[in-house]
Amino acid sequence: MKQLLDILSGNVPGGIYLYLVLFATLFFIFFYFYKTSELFTRRHFIRWFVGSWVVLTLLYAYVWWRNFPEEYFLKRYSIYVQAHSPEDNQWAYFLRDELSERTAPQKNRWTYFFPQRWFYYARLDCQADSARCLHVIQTLPIETVLWIQVATNTEGALEAEVVLRENGQDVYERQRFRIDPGNPFATVQKIIEWGKNWFPFRENAVLAPLPDPLQIRARDAFYRGEYEQSYRLFRQALSKSGVDTNAHPWYQFAKIRYALVLKARQGWVNPLNKEEQPWQRLNRQARNTLLRILKESNGRYMDNPFYNMMIGESFILEERFHDAEIFLENAYIQAPFDVDILENLSHLHPSRLENLKLKNKYQVWQKALTYCPIYEELLVKYVEFLLNVHPIQGDPPIIARQLMNRYLALNPGSPTIWNLLGKYYLMIRQYSQAVAVFQKADSLNPRNSLTKYNLGVAYYNLRNYTKAESFFRQAIAIDDYLDAHLYLGEIYREQGDCQRALREFRYRVAHKTGPDDAYAYEAMKGIRDCLKKLGMPIPQ
Repeated sequence: MKQLLDILSGNVPGGIYLYLVLFATLFFIFFYFYKTSELFTRRHFIRWFVGSWVVLTLLYAYVWWRNFPEEYFLKRYSIYVQAHSPEDNQWAYFLRDELSERTAPQKNRWTYFFPQRWFYYARLDCQADSARCLHVIQTLPIETVLWIQVATNTEGALEAEVVLRENGQDVYERQRFRIDPGNPFATVQKIIEWGKNWFPFRENAVLAPLPDPLQIRARDAFYRGEYEQSYRLFRQALSKSGVDTNAHPWYQFAKIRYALVLKARQGWVNPLNKEEQPWQRLNRQARNTLLRILKESNGRYMDNPFYNMMIGESFILEERFHDAEIFLENAYIQAPFDVDILENLSHLHPSRLENLKLKNKYQVWQKALTYCPIYEELLVKYVEFLLNVHPIQGDPPIIARQLMNRYLALNPGSPTIWNLLGKYYLMIRQYSQAVAVFQKADSLNPRNSLTKYNLGVAYYNLRNYTKAESFFRQAIAIDDYLDAHLYLGEIYREQGDCQRALREFRYRVAHKTGPDDAYAYEAMKGIRDCLKKLGMPIPQ
């Protein structure tokens, strides 16, 4: 019943409840006229009420359609590969990625592919923590799963046991395929041949398979977000094999992401300095190689959304958004549910998104979180935007809470999102609720100074200074959390101990992080107030 009401409400402010209130209001207004005026007859009552109800319904339907609750109509299919032993993980990664590469990104407007690698966005490794991944599959839900178990049989041979499951039930007989480490792609081809009639495999693969164990590890590191490791492993693997590294797309992908890492490390650079930076050189080399491969392959790679996305991403890295646009648009048309493509599109100016019927980067983020609600890093960015723009009232904070609650229903073991939810309760001044949420985050990661600090803030607002001081001291002990010194100064000032307060305030000012450090300025105010109370001269 609740889901039906949610569907009928869509993303309309007030939803179906507002519609029912307006419906009842119209009824009572016209009923009042009917009872109090002889000129407003029964026929007038019926005509005016039915006409107004039709207009109200059409208006609500229009607003509902413009704010379509897409998440309630989506269906997902996936490939889930699990190794029975850690020694076989590399072959689980190989089958996962090679089969995923050869799976159609969508069946129709509402049914799309949910790759197993997206679990990395929730910091979930399905080889090490299968129970939490299975919880996501069942709760999201992912309705159709090609389930593969990799294990060694009694004869010592490596096998992949494959079965199709729909809504948790096996719908096809289990089939075993032997994995030849010397030619593992033969197993991929056999699985595709076995399942192509009922699972949406693509006929033509674009990217060549990566059979070398070192390359398999390199690609998995790429998907995990370990880009420097991925780059080094690909370079090592290709140098050993004697393959022309400049003709290997995956090596170029790793270069582009490693260039992103180098750019972040570089920090500020004088804009007048026209010298090419190391990350720019690496990024340019990778992009030129990918464009050359694209040209020499007679456009064959233009059918691969990931290939298009990576070229577009290389242009975005250099802020050449116009050049990125054509590649990202092509990738989006081919795979509109792919969250990596959507995240790259969010860097484009809103005017460039109009052709794709997208408004701005925040709507793009919301779409990505609809398709992949376990994308933790993106969820943090979007929720912080919503809370900073509308910290207390209105729909944005409610949407933020709904997104966080949905994530935690799927992945309740995330201290990051529990901390973020606690921040929401701090903002709406529900301090007792904030304490309960921060305690949950603390139980998941007891060595997190931010959680200790947040608990201190919550207890400070509850005026429980003893517990607040304890948690601020713990935050300082872990990694000298600077803002905890400000709050300790406030506590001591409230208690009338200005000498101790001065020590904390001065420490915070001495570690000012920049000209816009608001907490350092608050500490300065505390110093002046304490000096005034102690009758000491106030420096000008």
